[in-house]
Amino acid sequence: MPKLLATLRSLVSTHLRNHGLVLTAAVLNLPLLCVILGRNLEGIPAHSIATPYAIGAILGYYGSFMILVVGSVSVVLAGSRKVVIPATTAIMALMLWALLLDGQVYSIYKFHIDFFWLGFVWRDADGMGITMAMWAAAAVALGAVVLFEVVVFHIAANLTHRRRWVMGGVGLCVVGLVGSQVVHIVAYEKNDERITSLTPRLPVYLPMRSHTNAVKYGDRLPGISRQVVEGSDGGSLHYPLEPLRFGTPDSAPYNLLIVLLESWRADSLNSEITPRLDSYAERSTRFEEHFSSGNSTIAGLFGLFYGIQPTYWESVKANSTRIHNPVLIDAIQDRNYEFGVFADSDFRRHKIQDTVFSGIRVHDRQSGHDTAERDVDLTRQVNRFLEERGIDRRPFMALAFYKASHFDYRYDRERAPFQPSTRLNPALVFPRENPELYRNDYRNALHYDDELVGRVLDRLAAVGLEGNTIVVVTTDHGEAFDDDGKNYWGHGSRYTRAQVQVPLIVHVPEMSPRRVQRRTSHLDLAPTLMRLMFECQSEARSFSDGVDLLSAIPKVRALVVASYFNHAVIVGNNVYESRPFGLKTYTLDGRSGPIELVPSGRMREIMTDLTRFLVRDRVRPTPARLAGP
Repeated sequence: MPKLLATLRSLVSTHLRNHGLVLTAAVLNLPLLCVILGRNLEGIPAHSIATPYAIGAILGYYGSFMILVVGSVSVVLAGSRKVVIPATTAIMALMLWALLLDGQVYSIYKFHIDFFWLGFVWRDADGMGITMAMWAAAAVALGAVVLFEVVVFHIAANLTHRRRWVMGGVGLCVVGLVGSQVVHIVAYEKNDERITSLTPRLPVYLPMRSHTNAVKYGDRLPGISRQVVEGSDGGSLHYPLEPLRFGTPDSAPYNLLIVLLESWRADSLNSEITPRLDSYAERSTRFEEHFSSGNSTIAGLFGLFYGIQPTYWESVKANSTRIHNPVLIDAIQDRNYEFGVFADSDFRRHKIQDTVFSGIRVHDRQSGHDTAERDVDLTRQVNRFLEERGIDRRPFMALAFYKASHFDYRYDRERAPFQPSTRLNPALVFPRENPELYRNDYRNALHYDDELVGRVLDRLAAVGLEGNTIVVVTTDHGEAFDDDGKNYWGHGSRYTRAQVQVPLIVHVPEMSPRRVQRRTSHLDLAPTLMRLMFECQSEARSFSDGVDLLSAIPKVRALVVASYFNHAVIVGNNVYESRPFGLKTYTLDGRSGPIELVPSGRMREIMTDLTRFLVRDRVRPTPARLAGP
């Protein structure tokens, strides 16, 4: 028994020494980690809160992750030094090597390496422009990092007081993690660009956000406030690319009315579900192959108003103080339009207020116990706004965002035309019951809002504004009901037709009705309205990734769509979705299986569109704004 205890003590002692050696080596890697990631942060304001925040974020976010991973591996292996040291050396070397390569790619192209990009490189490296010299340089870099780790372990093995090194390094990481996240929570809420502009520069960096805590405790960090950073780069937006030029319209300015029905999928615009809007579409331009810019509200609204790829969302939020608003909204503001933005949605929490309607009042308080009742009150507010414009004749831009068709689908059950489900509980019954019953709840909600939108269109005509008002009717995204048999419901989960193909109706006074069969996108609305309303003479590419809906629409085009956490590219009938650990491919109808490779030339065009509004110069130019008419 004593011999067994002695053996156990020896094993534990050996394991603790190995574990301490690994943690010490991880701590010694922290300076190199700061140097590698610091390349992405060149140009941050010196002598400001941005510098300690950046150091804290690197140590707390990446340093803590490295220490946690290698520490866990050393505990799990719990073997001899011949097993633990090579394994943890390889892990740290690969982490640093990946960050080193990402920094090099980011410095040139202003995007981070992810599995979406890697998937195409793996399949067609030559087509993506990866040369043998690049592979050789990457291999040399890997060898250098491995050699560095060997030296680090040698130094760690000869250090005295390793416990103090470990405790000090772990303490710095913990303080950095807590401090940087607290600062970001407040800075994100207050739009302090010194802090928020750093987020897109760091790979896979997902800092914390808390609207409630920022509002409650934000004043306790007085050094953080709404600020613009001058003269820095690092992936900040240069939007638009040049000052926009406008002609002088020959007639009185158009008004603009945008109506959104939450979660409205393309096949739900018909005479049974939405009879008023179906009839209105027959008198307008109806787009049969229209796609939202995402399967979530934020991605859909962002693409609709900005007209640029939804992957720019994080960069726009990071620079919202500088950008102010989309060029479409800025053009409307510059011409003294009256705004009426009505939405039963928390635009402030989701940063829509700060990025799309900055300086514009959003009417987001409607009376009622549920979305159906609040949609009735929203209709009253919109109609009152239209009546006022009918009296003062001021040009206006109005947005009416209806929400009853959002889960859990609210409507007047006494007037519901479709047989609904008796219990609407997706967590319990979606996999087992007939999806048509749930879809009927959704159809009833759309039918309910269709009647309310009809009232708005009637009021527009009654007050004499129909003849000079452009009306756009669409949605933020679609809604799935297990359409592909793989148990996907709602939205935000896949990029199938059910979730991203949506209705679009555009009514322009005195324009003949027609149906457009070519593929269109939410990104096309901004350049279309800029030309129609303000005679914008600049190339659409200078401020948008979309095309003019009423001009030549390309026969073939790739679409980028986004969600809350990832994005995908749609080419033809194929979807290429970026996942956290790989590239997922399937068809728009949700079928899995072998899918042909995207042509390398097309893929390079897509990658260009994802980065062309990002600044590549070391000194960022002042963003171009609008030139006068």
